[in-house]
Amino acid sequence: LLEQTASALDLATDGDAAVEPLLALAAQLDPVALDAMSLSAQVVVGQLRVATVDLLEGLGIEHDRARNALPELV
Repeated sequence: LLEQTASALDLATDGDAAVEPLLALAAQLDPVALDAMSLSAQVVVGQLRVATVDLLEGLGIEHDRARNALPELV
């Protein structure tokens, strides 16, 4: 996941080329699926979720589409 995050962030400067990798990353940011049971792990996943939505919006993706790319939190 860290490698994918770094790759998506590298692509974020490429505009349209970054959208699909960021959407794919967003789909994986589920704290339960990532076994983020400690508070610190949950905070990191939460920060990645926010940053991913922000990056997608910065690339012109509407907020609802960016937010809906994330798994629902239970």
